[in-house]
Amino acid sequence: MTKRGLLPGMVAMGLVAAWLPTEGWAQQSGRCPVERLVKETRERNAAAGQSLDDKAYQKLAENYRSQCARAEKTIAQFEVRLNEYEAGKRTDKDGYIILQTLANKYEILRAGDSKPAVEIKRKLAALVKKHPKFPTMRDFRLSDDIAKAAAADTEHRRVVEKAKQWKPRDDKALAYYGTGKNLVARFQSRLEFFVLDSATDFRLEEGQKLSLSRARPDGTKSVLALKDLAPSKTLSFRRRFDVLPRTAEGYSGRYLLLCSFAHELGTSFAPVTPEDQELAQRAGSHMRTWINEAGTFDDFCGVVDYHGEVIFKFPVAQKNPGTLLQPLAIVDNRAAVAVGERMITRSDDLEYATPGNFREVLIWTEPATLKRIRIEPKEKYWAPLMSRFLKGELK
Repeated sequence: MTKRGLLPGMVAMGLVAAWLPTEGWAQQSGRCPVERLVKETRERNAAAGQSLDDKAYQKLAENYRSQCARAEKTIAQFEVRLNEYEAGKRTDKDGYIILQTLANKYEILRAGDSKPAVEIKRKLAALVKKHPKFPTMRDFRLSDDIAKAAAADTEHRRVVEKAKQWKPRDDKALAYYGTGKNLVARFQSRLEFFVLDSATDFRLEEGQKLSLSRARPDGTKSVLALKDLAPSKTLSFRRRFDVLPRTAEGYSGRYLLLCSFAHELGTSFAPVTPEDQELAQRAGSHMRTWINEAGTFDDFCGVVDYHGEVIFKFPVAQKNPGTLLQPLAIVDNRAAVAVGERMITRSDDLEYATPGNFREVLIWTEPATLKRIRIEPKEKYWAPLMSRFLKGELK
């Protein structure tokens, strides 16, 4: 509302309305003269040669009533604060803000001549006489609101500083892969490879839940945790990486397909624990993008076996934005990756970068055969290429 006398939504219609208060109006107490205000609006519109239907005036009355409820709530809150001020629990500055707010509300309610309003004006005048500069103040926040804002600012600085120093916890396996006596545990920044002895067995459920047990001489079994085993080999990565297959269920192959991310959203490690995710949410853009400087592999896309030995590396150097690799699938002794470029995807008003506009598919076949297949026209997304590879259509 920018002009006195204009009903919201009527400016564009060229209609004149009675004065609409910017806030306040009492719905329950009877101090909100809704019917009189609507009547004045009708009269002003009629004098201006304008007319509205009954629905428009009903909407006007609803607006008055909703504003009344907010004003009554404000008055109730500030009367409590006025009692605190008069009990000596607040400063004179707070007292001025409280009294001025209440006086304004009574004026908005057109109850400026009521006994409570007159008493408030008297107290306000006395306070201004004591502090002549109070009417020139610009910050109308109460002292407790200022203290809360300062505390929030201090907490924000603490969160930002913590976010800048953040390093992800990497002590929890995100997925498992296994075949025979070979077990692989995937962490954020590394893969750990285990070769189990004859007495130790494992079971995987959808690649996420691991059960380990070891047979005792008496025929019973003891339950083990992954920390009870020592890895035979570890492959560490500087940046985030993808592993295929994405689930160990139903997979009996001898190899894994690994590919480092090289686009913006994939280069740093992400918060995975609830505590780290909460920190990232609170810190926003201040969250540190952590790179594992101790990682052995940086730009890597290739095939490894369950002992951690590199069997094949695709001969493509990723370079953002023009050359990015997207792993498609690995089946038995064949693996495929797609060569594309950075593509900006929009979803729910957000933008993020992913590999896309794929121009070529590289297919490895054991032991070291590489086949390049041109994709014309370019395929925007990787899923159709994965489907074609699995169906044997890419040859």
